[in-house]
Amino acid sequence: MPLFSHKDLNDVLSNQRGRVSGEVEKLSRDQVSSLTEDRLVDHVVAKLRIEPIVLREDKMLSDIEETQVDVSFDRRRAFFNDGRQIFVPGHKAKIVIPFDGEADLFACAPSSRYLRAPHGEYDGGKGILTISHIQPADEPHEQIKQSLEKTLADIRFYLGNQQGQIAEFNAKLPDDVRTHVKARKARLGAQNEIQKMLGIPLKKRDGAANFEPINMPRQLVRPLPSVPVGGFPAEPGITAEQYAHILGVIRHAGRTFERTPKTYISHGEEELRDIVLANLNSHYQGTAGGEVFRRKGKTDICIEEKSRAAFVAECKVWRGAAEFKDAIDQLLSYLTWRDCKAALVIFNKNNAKFSELIAKLSGLVQTHVCFRRTSKSTEAGEWTFTLADPKDDGREIELTVFAFNLHV
Repeated sequence: MPLFSHKDLNDVLSNQRGRVSGEVEKLSRDQVSSLTEDRLVDHVVAKLRIEPIVLREDKMLSDIEETQVDVSFDRRRAFFNDGRQIFVPGHKAKIVIPFDGEADLFACAPSSRYLRAPHGEYDGGKGILTISHIQPADEPHEQIKQSLEKTLADIRFYLGNQQGQIAEFNAKLPDDVRTHVKARKARLGAQNEIQKMLGIPLKKRDGAANFEPINMPRQLVRPLPSVPVGGFPAEPGITAEQYAHILGVIRHAGRTFERTPKTYISHGEEELRDIVLANLNSHYQGTAGGEVFRRKGKTDICIEEKSRAAFVAECKVWRGAAEFKDAIDQLLSYLTWRDCKAALVIFNKNNAKFSELIAKLSGLVQTHVCFRRTSKSTEAGEWTFTLADPKDDGREIELTVFAFNLHV
């Protein structure tokens, strides 16, 4: 049967693009409320992305068999055609080619095409394409090879033109989906802002020193009292602005350690943790003036509400890659809210080659089973990563890793 002849690929791509809004609307309120924008976009894109056909010509097989060929309409034959079929012995040669991609594309005509489409048969379930040539046994055998090669070349031409159109569609798809996801989230009551609210009242202490320019007053918002009907309760978290400020406090403390390492190198992990903790609580206070940043375990700092952590910082002296990964696992075990943020603070006291430590830290995080992606960092000795919650793949955790050099 003729290939690439039943549908126009432009129409198919247009219809697929029109499905974006419907697929986003199919997402449940819980999913849109609890999952990050990136996760929702990836999910919808995976459903709508079109995989072009790729022929696996390195795996193709050929076969030839005897057959009977109808030559009643062959004018080169010396007989009178009275309407009856006339058969002569012949050859049927075929090539079977495995393929990857969406089989229905064999029915779609790309923008650039020939007047006569190539012929063949495809089986989407088995992922194979078959092209054939039949001719009388008394005709030159070279024609078999020439015919099959011509058909295969035409199919390559059609698939190549399809791939250009499909690549353009797939490249634009994530932005199109993201636009609809953003609109859906906005319609669900500015869910981005609800997820980023902090349910633990933080009040900036009077007289707290600013160690970097602040262009506008810090606005600390409380969680909205309303709960989405039928969905998750609005789980609070710290805002991106608050997280940046907390990281700034840690950065300031760590660089103080680096400027005067002899003062701090004698301290152990818990003592270094307590110094960082004191710095954080010099900037923020909790309800009724209490300390919002608390000790948890030997080396951890956390913000907790009802035994659930919104922020955790782990302070560790560098003792090798194994303990570093254990520290990541420990952080992930604490962070149980949908919008969780964390910091892992590494102090180098024993490694004279600090540059080697810096070079390997990012790679160690990227090999962790929960690693998702890396964010661009503008500060030396700092990296920001997005990790998956090991207990709930729908949750994501933002982790900033600091490395401070106390080696003398």
